[in-house]
Amino acid sequence: PSLTWQLSESVTLTGRALASWDSVSNVAAGNSALIRADAGQRNRQAIGARLNFGLGGAERTKGYLAVELARTSRNTNYAKLLVGISRQQELSSGALVLKGALRGGVLQMGGGASSIGDRFFLGHGTVRGFGFGGFGPRDLNAANRPALGGNQFVAIRTDVHAPYLLGEDSPVVPGLFFDAGAMWG
Repeated sequence: PSLTWQLSESVTLTGRALASWDSVSNVAAGNSALIRADAGQRNRQAIGARLNFGLGGAERTKGYLAVELARTSRNTNYAKLLVGISRQQELSSGALVLKGALRGGVLQMGGGASSIGDRFFLGHGTVRGFGFGGFGPRDLNAANRPALGGNQFVAIRTDVHAPYLLGEDSPVVPGLFFDAGAMWG
């Protein structure tokens, strides 16, 4: 469940509660030792808050700050922090559109090691060209080289596109993009 408060025209605050029950099972003996260590069941209780804000004319700059505090049945607890900011700018009456976004996250354990269910898993929504879990640390010593997720990440996305270059009714919009990021821990 969550509750959202409109603090101003361009600022909202959302509070939420979370309960989950996770199970990692059928882990092959040749799989990653880090994933084998997470085998079994656990539950998690968490509270969180997210602040969304817009800046500038027509809210072309948007951002968020989110925090989650959790405790699990495996006697671990953690704080997770996510931050992001994005901006869109139109040039020449919309003939050229520039977009940029910067995101980052930190998972800080208060006791115990992070679990595969707690860590960040990124994909196409963060760095284009990667499927879910396709971006970030892998266990290269395991036969299947599984994705492990990460405790920290930072990523930048940029776009430039020209929506009217091929005509106003064209279904094709030419553009360029550049994404970069790192995940570790």
